[in-house]
Amino acid sequence: QQQQEEQQQQQQVEQQLQQTAVDGWEGDGAAAQIQIPALESKVKALEAQVARQAHDQGQTTLCLKEITRHLVAKIAAADSKCQRMEAQCSDTEKRLRLQLTEDSHRVASDLAALQQRVFQLVDGAESLLRQ
Repeated sequence: QQQQEEQQQQQQVEQQLQQTAVDGWEGDGAAAQIQIPALESKVKALEAQVARQAHDQGQTTLCLKEITRHLVAKIAAADSKCQRMEAQCSDTEKRLRLQLTEDSHRVASDLAALQQRVFQLVDGAESLLRQ
């Protein structure tokens, strides 16, 4: 919208310049000479405004580039951290599976030994009862 306003102002200045030129040719040269400083002042003001806007746009561009650079660096760091975390999770999962397998074998072995001992005790009790 600001650009549209600037374009409208510039068009108005151009129309005034054209009208001044026409007036200068058709009518009183003194009136045209009076309007020329006013128009020159408007042109200078517009040039200053355009220069400020160009400077502001340049600053905005620099800021956006800096923000983009920071975001790219942060994304890369986050991606690297994510990959490390995935690797750690995978390692932890492997260790837990191995530990679970070992514990399952140990429990099965302990259970088999317990059953064997129970059978021996039952056999011993039966033997005592027979006597």
